Amino acid sequence: ENIKSGVAEWNSIFGSNMSNSLIVGYTTQDESRESLGDFFPMVDILQQGQVYTTFGFEPFTPNNELRYKTFQIQDSFTWNRGNHAFTFGATAQRYESENVFFPGSQSVYVYSSLADFYTDANDYLANPNRTTSPITLRRFQVRWNNIPGNEKPVQPLEVQYLGAYAQDVWQAKSNFSVTYGLRFDVPIFGDTGYANAVADAMTFMDENGDMVQYSTAKLPDANLLWSPRVGFNWDVFGDRNTQVRGGTGIFTGKPAYVWISNQIGNTGVLTGFAQLDNTTARPFNPNTEAYKPAS
Repeated sequence: ENIKSGVAEWNSIFGSNMSNSLIVGYTTQDESRESLGDFFPMVDILQQGQVYTTFGFEPFTPNNELRYKTFQIQDSFTWNRGNHAFTFGATAQRYESENVFFPGSQSVYVYSSLADFYTDANDYLANPNRTTSPITLRRFQVRWNNIPGNEKPVQPLEVQYLGAYAQDVWQAKSNFSVTYGLRFDVPIFGDTGYANAVADAMTFMDENGDMVQYSTAKLPDANLLWSPRVGFNWDVFGDRNTQVRGGTGIFTGKPAYVWISNQIGNTGVLTGFAQLDNTTARPFNPNTEAYKPAS
């Protein structure tokens, strides 16, 4: 994982009872997993119906990429008035991510025996342009990028996460204080989904028995998340040796962005997939692009 992050903070004081804190930060993260060596198919060789050996690229590393970019700004203003300390603030965050998961893009060949693989591989060496195999392949699989213009099946996500908050620390007595406040946040998702016209035209029955249709490209609405809270601190004997604290509230957090990103890539149109069983129409070819459609 490669993380680069920078944060700047500016603290200001106004008069004898007011202060302000401004924080600005930017972070990039790259959790991509690189492949070693040249791209090559994955080959499973069976013996008596069980896997005897496997070689080539394992299915999950090719184009396994995950990158984030986060810009955030937060401003908090504090006003001390009598036995109250009021704090008001706002925060804004812009989040972007690119997730690529491309299993099977290297193509997969499954042979019933080692002899079948030798026969098919030697036939390729004798005639690389052949269209049929001299043996029956147990299984062939391949996945390809299905969105025209995309170099790879990227699942893009853009989120604006906005919030504001207000809080008061009330020193009711010299040994007893109450903290209460309210915060709200709202995530706003960008229009980065991929529509599946076939699925969008389907009609389903919801939990009430009503017929409904869904939009596969639609991301969650901008729902307001409220977080009220209250707490207290009681210095029982006023000597700070025995303190009783308590509180309650509703605490919300950011949505699990990875779940939404995965849904962008699973509407049925981002990638195409083909599987052929017991076929001679997919003779072995070390070129992993050999059996992917042109568009």
